[in-house]
Amino acid sequence: MDWRRKRPWPALAAVAIQTAAFLALVVATAVTTPYSDMLDWVARHEVFEADGDWTAYLFTPHINHRLPYSFGMLDLDIRLFQGAGWPLIVAATLCLLATAALLARQAFAAAPRGLRAGAAAAAAMLTLTSANALDASQPINGLYTHALLFAVAALLLVEAERRPGWTRSILAFLAACAATFGNAAGLALFPALLFRRWRCGAGWRELAAWASASIVFIAAFAWGQSSPPGTLQATGAWLLAAGLEFLACLGLPWSTVIGPAPWLPGLIIVPPALWAALGCGGREASRSDRVAAALALFSLGVAAMHALSRTTVGAPLLPPLRYAVFMVPLHVALLMLALPRLARVQPRLARWALASALLALLAQQAAAGVVALSTADQIRSRIAAFKSGEVSPMTRLTVHPDPDRARAIYARLRRRGLYQGEP
Repeated sequence: MDWRRKRPWPALAAVAIQTAAFLALVVATAVTTPYSDMLDWVARHEVFEADGDWTAYLFTPHINHRLPYSFGMLDLDIRLFQGAGWPLIVAATLCLLATAALLARQAFAAAPRGLRAGAAAAAAMLTLTSANALDASQPINGLYTHALLFAVAALLLVEAERRPGWTRSILAFLAACAATFGNAAGLALFPALLFRRWRCGAGWRELAAWASASIVFIAAFAWGQSSPPGTLQATGAWLLAAGLEFLACLGLPWSTVIGPAPWLPGLIIVPPALWAALGCGGREASRSDRVAAALALFSLGVAAMHALSRTTVGAPLLPPLRYAVFMVPLHVALLMLALPRLARVQPRLARWALASALLALLAQQAAAGVVALSTADQIRSRIAAFKSGEVSPMTRLTVHPDPDRARAIYARLRRRGLYQGEP
């Protein structure tokens, strides 16, 4: 790749291939038949059709989340498209594409001349992966992409200037609130934003305003929420299990293929991640370093939230692959911080490292794409088996833990002709 002449074509070709593969995977792995939580969403919509209470339908907690975007699109899907599933899939895909564009712009601005196109391509490719395609192609996973887009927007708004004005600060706060209505992982934004304002030298009045507004919103969001089952056990064994879970989450998507040691990728990533989040982005730092620090801090916060949500002691559970989207900001942050520093001391090595990274991302896209296709086929086969009368641990795990409830919902959908696009 001829980086010295600053030709962007190799980088553009790489990101075009990655994007095309991503979109093809979204279509190929799409599962439009409701399963798992989406069956409960459908039952919730039936209640809404009966009572017409928009507020309860959109904002009553589902588990520990409030999901007005997902439930609003579900209503649109049922009313206008007879349950095609595609409005939710298209919305999630657009969220990931928009996030890729935002992060690519930041990576472009952070990179030195001659590496900007490659850096932007790498940031987009880190977002549009085969693993993240499953978040777009499964309607029940789209909520993660909604949260990610608003989270990135909030972080970019607050780091646009060392001392953002009140208008920009309010917009950043509203974007953080919007992220939380995509998925409760957005709650990690509030301590992250407060910490970032402190690191950038905000005065006590601004910090007090951020803290007060955050506490009020979090309290309102938590109002009426049920506590998770189990009892928090802050013992040494629990802390160890939570720590391993934190590392496994931080290592997504690679931790899903490590087998007996899913914490290993996270163990490798955690030192640079902590350096990025806590050691960079101070009041005298460049805008790109501040943005990178904020992105890294958000991903660390989500991983910590996931780990601390453990309420029982035991072997660490493998974090679901769908959480991998929340690690994208960290990956892009490390790119934004490492590439300029490497280019200053070893320009030639930086060029070849970036070229190698693009090729590695393409190879990963191909290998992980095969796994994604297999995963989607497995989901479809289990749904089909359940509809044929099979009740097994695998169908309970995939389709619904309550087979009778799932059967009743499927029967009502059949009578109404909803979500009948797949066998």
